[in-house]
Amino acid sequence: MWVVLIGLSFAAFCFYMAVRSIQKNKAAKEAAENSVTARLKAKADIKDTICTEINKNFLDLGWYCWTIDDHKLELQYEKIEDAYHNGKSMMLLDCDPVEGTAKVRGASGMSYKIDDEGCSCPAFSKSQLPCKHMYYVAMNYDD
Repeated sequence: MWVVLIGLSFAAFCFYMAVRSIQKNKAAKEAAENSVTARLKAKADIKDTICTEINKNFLDLGWYCWTIDDHKLELQYEKIEDAYHNGKSMMLLDCDPVEGTAKVRGASGMSYKIDDEGCSCPAFSKSQLPCKHMYYVAMNYDD
């Protein structure tokens, strides 16, 4: 009889430990998912803030052809990041916020003219969307 009770107790203990392990794994998985969700939301909030500021600067420069939705496109956001991270290799040669014109020396050493219709670089000619030079100006001009 004692052997049966000990066996049942051991089986119950093993069952309890298995259930606890499943519960802990489920809780850890939910915590990880919540953490990823929180990080993605924070990244989206940062992107919105940056794009809002860029759009404000575009409007200040008189570049009305593009909207905040254009800046939020993934390819455009990559150009914003490129202008920010690689901006050390570019130089703002001239900027007139009243006229909405600027001149930038790009990373290649070429100079590009920018106005309310776009940039003279090949990337702008191809996409008709703001290029990294335009984003560089928007981040670095003195208003």
